[in-house]
Amino acid sequence: APMRFTWPVTRVLSDTTWIGDILIPARVDQAAGTSLKISPGTTVRFAKKSSIWTYGPFEALGTPEKRIVFTAAEDTDDNLYWDQITSERTTARFENCDFHNAYMAVHVHFSNVTIKGCYFSRNESGFRVRGGPVEISDSLFTDNVYGMVSYLAKGRIHGNLFRNNDIGILIRAERRGGMHVNDNNIYGNKRYDFRMGDFNRGEDVDARGNWWGNADGPGAKIRDASNEPGIGMIFYQPFASKPYKLNLPEEN
Repeated sequence: APMRFTWPVTRVLSDTTWIGDILIPARVDQAAGTSLKISPGTTVRFAKKSSIWTYGPFEALGTPEKRIVFTAAEDTDDNLYWDQITSERTTARFENCDFHNAYMAVHVHFSNVTIKGCYFSRNESGFRVRGGPVEISDSLFTDNVYGMVSYLAKGRIHGNLFRNNDIGILIRAERRGGMHVNDNNIYGNKRYDFRMGDFNRGEDVDARGNWWGNADGPGAKIRDASNEPGIGMIFYQPFASKPYKLNLPEEN
């Protein structure tokens, strides 16, 4: 195994590639105009409450054989151990990455972000977005408090599994139908599979074509204007009559 390297400064000021076993001891800011790349097979470990804030292009492109792992610096069940990877008004790509024990594992602010083949577990929020646009596909969200949270965002969420979270998907302040959640398997979450949240002002969300765990649709595991007037509807019909065969990462 590679020797663990502690990142020694609080800013990334030139094009940088991380490889091996990297420890982030505190918040690290990637400066605008620089690129930060994470090599396949790399493990990035975060000390308590540490984070990465990216203001330039960020790429974490693992492979199925050499996944990239973002996790706590020590073995823990604490789903608030480290803080977040925030993409601020830039671009980011995550492929074949695993995220564990974060407050907000991936946090998007007005950035163009794609996520493919990733695994989110034991986080407060697996993914949060404001603005976007975002695309999430072929990814697994399980054992988080919130699988995904969207606020005034636009994007396409397809081909994913949301299962065994407290709330699978939460949409707050939907913006003119900008978020499309289709062709996913969304079931077995503890409180809600899909919930419309605050500030929706009657805006609706497109959630057609998903599998909800049975052939009769989502049942009581969604919350929208049908049981809380004014927060917008989750349009889920037509829905899938059987689960999709998804191309997902393995749980670990």
